[in-house]
Amino acid sequence: MNPNWNNFVSEQKYENRISANKSSKFCEASQQSWISALQGYAVLSVSGEDAASFLQGQITSNVLDLKKDTVSLSAFCNPKGRVIASFTLVCLQEMTQYWLVLPSELVEKVEKKLRMYVLRSKVIIENHSNNFCVFGISSVLKQGGSLTNPLTDLVGEDSLAGQMTVFNVDSMRWMMIGEFSVATRLWKKLVSEQEYSVVDDSHWVLANIQAGIPSLTETTSELFVPQMLNLDALQAISFEKGCYTGQEVVARMHYLGKLKRRMYLAKYQGDLLPVPSEPVYSNDDSTTVGQIVNIVATESNQFYLLAVIQIDQARCVDLCLSESGGDTLKFLNLPYTFEGQDE
Repeated sequence: MNPNWNNFVSEQKYENRISANKSSKFCEASQQSWISALQGYAVLSVSGEDAASFLQGQITSNVLDLKKDTVSLSAFCNPKGRVIASFTLVCLQEMTQYWLVLPSELVEKVEKKLRMYVLRSKVIIENHSNNFCVFGISSVLKQGGSLTNPLTDLVGEDSLAGQMTVFNVDSMRWMMIGEFSVATRLWKKLVSEQEYSVVDDSHWVLANIQAGIPSLTETTSELFVPQMLNLDALQAISFEKGCYTGQEVVARMHYLGKLKRRMYLAKYQGDLLPVPSEPVYSNDDSTTVGQIVNIVATESNQFYLLAVIQIDQARCVDLCLSESGGDTLKFLNLPYTFEGQDE
């Protein structure tokens, strides 16, 4: 992480900060525009003459489908088909320049494993953790409508277009990446001129959880095949492209296997502070039926989480986060569907 960006972020006045021990009220995304310094994200670039073909042989999505300035969700698996990391793939230049925007705690691991497959490919892999600043916004336009590009629609800065990489995450959220001087300039404009609220990164985590978008950590890396994380429902897997690392396992599960676990969205009220990879239990007999993927606290000890759970157990029995029983999970609808969702 860029040290100057860390210092800049630490000086910001947060309107809704989440501490380790106490949660505060979240912004209502439907009513307020906010900006968040995504210190938990990093950028890994893959560039060169063979960049597209190299990535095509390593990740789950179809790299050749991406055009300049477009993005897709994707994942990088180990040979056993377990997801090392999921990420946003950004195409900066067709066939020759791509960014992987992923959790910073996994960037070195992904970089190391990708380098193992370079061999004679003409590619350059670079970790930009100390170069680029990453932040996100959730935008609610006062006059209604939608943003085309925050750089021009909000701050009227065409000059920033060549200096900041901006892409749409969903209907309300954008992620922005750039060098320190440009990133801070845009940040200040959004806060001072557009009156964006500066909020804790937990707001971004909550939005991802509610959208059903998984983000792996050191403790959950290499635990799940892509379909368990609903990456097929998120259009992050191509079953038509050629071989890639782990493809045989992923394809066999798709065409021949019966998937026994899927990722579900739930919330619960309680005093526990669970973390990713911790078990989900059956309240009936205390057996383990799943694992937490992502979790965030909101107000009044309320938690939202994504968890990979046995399909035949989800929604059929009372589930909880303590082996000794306790507060029951309440399942919520995801914004997409997948096979076995209602079984």
